[in-house]
Amino acid sequence: MNYPKTSRQRQLTRDQTAMLVRIIREDSGDTVSRPEFNDLMLLIFESIAGFEVLSTRASTRLLGRLWKEYRAACRLRP
Repeated sequence: MNYPKTSRQRQLTRDQTAMLVRIIREDSGDTVSRPEFNDLMLLIFESIAGFEVLSTRASTRLLGRLWKEYRAACRLRP
């Protein structure tokens, strides 16, 4: 039986958020612009079940949260 996806099913844990930020930092460094970051994250979303079909509103909200985490991680870099 197919049940509709809820927004709760598409939320990320703190560990998942940190992992996505780490992937961007390892692959592209700490100087990625916001448009580049969004493009990179959207490419990653394509490989995560359920995230490839996020609404514009949901993906915008998630990208904003991930961007804040990325910028914070870049400021704290070792």
